[in-house]
Amino acid sequence: MLDKQSKLVLNTLIKIANTNNTITDCNKIYSNIKKYSKKQVNDSLGYLHRLVFIEVIYSDDDPYFVSIKYEGLNYKIFSFIEIRKFIFRSILTPVVVSVFTTLIALFLKGYFK
Repeated sequence: MLDKQSKLVLNTLIKIANTNNTITDCNKIYSNIKKYSKKQVNDSLGYLHRLVFIEVIYSDDDPYFVSIKYEGLNYKIFSFIEIRKFIFRSILTPVVVSVFTTLIALFLKGYFK
């Protein structure tokens, strides 16, 4: 999952990217994100790179070229899938197990009467 800062940086990257989903003028990134410092934006870029959402090429500790990958372009879909899997695994599965356990207990109770 993305934190608030990284989500803002990724949304800004998607908004300012060209048709090839690349950004070659990284000053656009900083000028569009005034809420965070340059170091915080660079930290977010590194985090997004580790998550394989973007590819970053650095020059003198500053991003020189940013390319948004498929995972980055569609991160909302991947987040929705993860949330759906969590809900299924954490909520629906215990409910189904509970219902079947209750039905089996009622069947056995009636069978042994």
